[in-house]
Amino acid sequence: MATKSQAAPPFYPLTEDNHAALVVVTAVIFLIYAIPGIIGKLIIRLNIKSMNDFDLGSLAAALIYFVQTACVVAACNNGLGEHRDAISENGFNHFSKLMYASRMLGILVHATTKDSLGLLIRQIDKQGGLNLANMILGGIITAWAISGIFATAFQCPMPQPWLADNKQQCPNQGPIFLYNGIMIILTDIALCILPIAIMWEVQTSVRRKIIVMALFGTRLIVPIITIPELTHARYMFGDSDDMTWNSVSMMIWDKLPLVFLSLRAAFPVSRESSTVF
Repeated sequence: MATKSQAAPPFYPLTEDNHAALVVVTAVIFLIYAIPGIIGKLIIRLNIKSMNDFDLGSLAAALIYFVQTACVVAACNNGLGEHRDAISENGFNHFSKLMYASRMLGILVHATTKDSLGLLIRQIDKQGGLNLANMILGGIITAWAISGIFATAFQCPMPQPWLADNKQQCPNQGPIFLYNGIMIILTDIALCILPIAIMWEVQTSVRRKIIVMALFGTRLIVPIITIPELTHARYMFGDSDDMTWNSVSMMIWDKLPLVFLSLRAAFPVSRESSTVF
């Protein structure tokens, strides 16, 4: 007698009291999209010329992004997307550690892709005032990354600097998150303006200049989509103690610039751009 088969329950059911599925689906879709995109860009790059230092930087950023995504998905298994009162103390402790790690890894992804782009810009102009400006910007990015990671690592009182239950328990979490977000926006804007100024002086056709400047200009997407992430972090400045529930929207917006950076760091190699470098 044939038995009626039943569909297995979803790994992350979306319910009124659990929105973890929204974060997991976003993270996994972007991860699936990023893997072939990055591999394809690296293969194309190898076919045009050998790997450069900025190519290695983009690969490192992609690897860090994969680890950061794993931390976010693991956080969903430990309470992200659920209400705080439904999570055990042990579960919340695991959630806090994973979010703590994912934020520092996120800073590394941003910093690595920015430095990678700075190395790429150096290939256009290795002398002159704009090259000096590029070096200064690289120093600012490195200083921000070190200070941002250090501040995040000690955002909450010892001996549990990862445990950010509410504003009263961890008052520095919000200002530090805002500081990192503002630095991401400002440095990305600078990384758009600088190569455009450099390309304007390069002896090449106007068409090629426009194409390469447009490719660099796409990085403006990052500060544009970082702003909603900062606005969704308002709970860090309020009196809410439902950290696991309120983090959902912010984490979804957090994945958007990171996956874009992982793909964008591997510079889109076209015939026009490759001849410049």
